[in-house]
Amino acid sequence: MIKNKKILLLNYSELNGGAALACNRLHQGLLKKKIQSLLLVNEKITNSPYVLGPINKKEIFFIYLKKIFIKLINFILKKNIGYFFSMSLFKSNILKKISKLNPEIVNLFWVNNEMLSIEQIKKINKPLVWTFVDMWPFLGTEHYSLNPIYFKKKIKVNNKNFFYYLNKWTWERKRKNFNFNFEIVVISKWLATLVKRSIIFRNKKVHIIYPGLDFNNFKIINKESSRKFFNFSEKYKYILFLSSNGTGDTRKGFQILLKSLEYLKTDNIFLIIVGKLEDLDSRNCKLPYKNFNKIPYDNHSNLIKLYSACDLLVAPSILEAFGQVALEAASCNTPSVAFKNTGVEDIVKHKKTGYLANFLDEKDFAKGIDWCLSDKNSLDKNIRTYVKNKFDIKISVKKYLELYKNLHDKRTYKT
Repeated sequence: MIKNKKILLLNYSELNGGAALACNRLHQGLLKKKIQSLLLVNEKITNSPYVLGPINKKEIFFIYLKKIFIKLINFILKKNIGYFFSMSLFKSNILKKISKLNPEIVNLFWVNNEMLSIEQIKKINKPLVWTFVDMWPFLGTEHYSLNPIYFKKKIKVNNKNFFYYLNKWTWERKRKNFNFNFEIVVISKWLATLVKRSIIFRNKKVHIIYPGLDFNNFKIINKESSRKFFNFSEKYKYILFLSSNGTGDTRKGFQILLKSLEYLKTDNIFLIIVGKLEDLDSRNCKLPYKNFNKIPYDNHSNLIKLYSACDLLVAPSILEAFGQVALEAASCNTPSVAFKNTGVEDIVKHKKTGYLANFLDEKDFAKGIDWCLSDKNSLDKNIRTYVKNKFDIKISVKKYLELYKNLHDKRTYKT
């Protein structure tokens, strides 16, 4: 039985970011099942006794120092490597904390921002589950990339550029240190396909467990009252774009959305943008819009009202491991338009709960927006029921507990 055993989840932040939300929702789901779940983080936000953060000012200072260093390096190198990258170079005291807590199972989520070094991950002396929430574990320094070098037999770097050698060096460290026994969980079929193609993990077993949602918290709120709350006009159809990194994160595809809108008659369309709006994107936006600079996760009810008030969520991500905003919107009965060949495919059922456009096809994305906003579409009238049957947090918790139990019973320790 795993019920009386201690489970330790690790994620950099308690609540900030999609990985944090997925990890925290699993943690809450385990607690509701009376499982001894603890969440170890570098960024604690609530006062929960089951969430363990930095223990003193000295630790907080060094965590902050490493985070500033990584942000600075990213700022300098982002034009060469991408929007965000991680070397996971510096050691931390996390291994000592794990040893002191002595859990039966350790489950990693997003452990970057120098929470753990690549070399330390192998030294976690407990049965280990690692939930891949992006592509970083099998790439170089990047968190997302479809560069074919990571899916061939051997990494070759023809460009004698320092940044590419940095990627190769980081990838080699992973290849050397990730060759031990642990269980891989991925959050979408799309990500599972890439893991199985990768050089590092192509021979590893992969479990697909979707991030779950507590449908008691996310629910439909009356659209009329939600619109009144935000002072939405009845003459517009409201489409929602939401990104924690703002429109400057090119991976989220806001620039593709703007190009898609050029193919539409937008007289009756109003765009709601949640996340930082870059000046250039603001100037290029040709239709009326309102920008909420911060995602209202600190006010849960307002976020649900926003989903309920909007007619459509647009998720034009180029690379997306899952797409929790599409799931959250669907729980409020709001459809989504997204691209095929991304993790959002698992959430959206084409022309039933939304529209899946051909990958990077701006015209087809525009067609999807027009189709979903049309009064003559054949959208399911109860989108919420479709996603609830597939993504309820209870389903995710059950699958994780089965995995934990099997791992515990086998006592699969690293060698």
